[in-house]
Amino acid sequence: MLLTYILSFDVAAIFICGITLYYIFSNGLHKRKSGRIFVVYIIFTLIATIYDVIGSYAIDNYGLKSWISLSIVRNSNMLDHLFRYISIFFYLIYMIEISLSLKSFNKKKLWFKILVFLPFGISFIIILLNARFNTVFEIVELSNGRVEYVRETIGIGILYFVIVYAVAYITYLLIKCRSFFSLKQLLSVISIVPLTIFGLFVQYFKENILIELFTQALSMILIVASVETISEQIDPKSGIGNYRRFMVDLKRIYFTKYSQHILIVKIKNYHELYRMYDLKKATAYLREMVKILTKEYKKLGVKATDLYSLGNGVYAVLMNDKAVEGITDSIHKKLNSEMVDGFDFKPVGGVCLMNCLEDFSSEHELIAFINAYKNLTKYDNKLAKYNEIKNDPTFIIETNLDSIIDTGLQDREFEVFYQPIYNIKENRFTSAEALVRLNSKKYGFIRPDMFIGYAERNGRIGDIDNYVLETVAAFVSGPDFLHLGLEYIEVNLSMAECIDPLLITRIEGIIKKYSLDTKRINLEITESYDSSNRLAIEATIMRLKELGFVFSLDDYGTGYSNIERFSKLPISIVKIDKSLVDEAHTDSMKSVLNDTFKLIKDLKRETVVEGIEEKEQLEQFKALGATYIQGYYFSKPIPHNEFIDFIKKNNVNMEVVS
Repeated sequence: MLLTYILSFDVAAIFICGITLYYIFSNGLHKRKSGRIFVVYIIFTLIATIYDVIGSYAIDNYGLKSWISLSIVRNSNMLDHLFRYISIFFYLIYMIEISLSLKSFNKKKLWFKILVFLPFGISFIIILLNARFNTVFEIVELSNGRVEYVRETIGIGILYFVIVYAVAYITYLLIKCRSFFSLKQLLSVISIVPLTIFGLFVQYFKENILIELFTQALSMILIVASVETISEQIDPKSGIGNYRRFMVDLKRIYFTKYSQHILIVKIKNYHELYRMYDLKKATAYLREMVKILTKEYKKLGVKATDLYSLGNGVYAVLMNDKAVEGITDSIHKKLNSEMVDGFDFKPVGGVCLMNCLEDFSSEHELIAFINAYKNLTKYDNKLAKYNEIKNDPTFIIETNLDSIIDTGLQDREFEVFYQPIYNIKENRFTSAEALVRLNSKKYGFIRPDMFIGYAERNGRIGDIDNYVLETVAAFVSGPDFLHLGLEYIEVNLSMAECIDPLLITRIEGIIKKYSLDTKRINLEITESYDSSNRLAIEATIMRLKELGFVFSLDDYGTGYSNIERFSKLPISIVKIDKSLVDEAHTDSMKSVLNDTFKLIKDLKRETVVEGIEEKEQLEQFKALGATYIQGYYFSKPIPHNEFIDFIKKNNVNMEVVS
């Protein structure tokens, strides 16, 4: 009895292949090497499926359709087998690329590569020999004028063995390189194993159900949805590899020991781009910049294996070419010019060249270096190499800040300094701002902007804030505080801390420990906090107000002041930033300051003017109606004991400062 082939699974597979190809090309996923190999795999699977449909249809309709000849039946079925195994071969190539990478695989010994690929060579020969010797199948003409597809057991057995072999090697690669993949990705790429086994089993025992290629197509969908997907590897702004893809490729480099150079390009004024242009135009600039950089690689004959955006204006290029000097110098020159026509934006940044394996023992060390390098202002607008930077004292501190902060807190290397604040109405010092300093026994004095910025970025600011608050709480709860005639001490409260659900608990613990009168501490908050966390931050501020704390608004004038937000928060004092003070002599700033002080007065808030360094500035802000004055005109920030001596001396003898 002749079988009638069921073509519906093949038709579905053709549809899946077409949709998958459209998705890959429309989203630019074919630009990466892995994407291009995957495209080849899909195309050969699609061709195999088309020939499977033609061959099966030809068998079913031989003798019924005049155009179907015996050669069409034989050749279409042979090509179906050939392209099917070519597609499996390219799937194996794809798996090697996304796990070991073909570059590192090419470094393997010749015998190993022959061992991996020889079974496929044998399968191709067996299939091609079928035209003459019927090594895989035979098309038998029947007495009724029809034909039948008859398998050759040995040939089919060899071909099935090749599939099992490929599945086994793919499984080995996935186990060996499992750390490169998320669980979702791992399950997706390994899906071809059970699906292929299921398809082989069904089609072996139910020859007329053409499901084998359909199972391959199903695994395609899973791979595109997890491995070859935009969110997994493409930065939406620049259109190049994202940070996640960069980390996977770095892991692969250290796993395979395939040495590569890496070029880090940083644009320090990256955020200015988004202040100058809207999102659409800024994104257009970044994409055009990437095109220009890519052209530079091609002009100098240097092949860039991959480009990546690491976020916040930092880009990386992996190169396996030895001739990197020319490209490094060229990119540096391009970076410090108006790169893109039609844009007034001039990038400011630097370029740093290093070797992954020679300079770093792991991807974690390399990432730590990149994070430190991007914050080093010393190397802005410079062309640098890793060896030039690694012994730089600032760099050494930047890369060891975690342990420096730990040691500083443990060994009390942190110290709270106080900058006196002068009360104009009372003609004496009634408060001060607490400022943290770090004097490491190993590294010496470390600038606050270095360790505070790092602590805010890396979740350590809470430890430092807690140390400062506890130190100040101990001071204001002691006998010296009231004898000095002080009213309160200002303490900075990091906005990053305000979203920590444990902040209130920690502060309540400090209040209880020192029997703290909370009105003796004024918490300084900044006006430019993250709007995405606005509700959580404002809820924390209101809870602290219930505990009795009063608040100052710090750095007023450094950003776009949100009057509505300012008026709703429980702010008692507004601190005028030094940047306004420095420009206070200009006519335009005088007008701005007049309006600012009138607004603050109308809102019934008091003012602290920061950064006063000259008597003329003091008199100008007195005339504007300032309540408090802070700055080097009176005193720089000084240690605890010096501060007490200063207050004792000057609050008794005010002619020194008035």
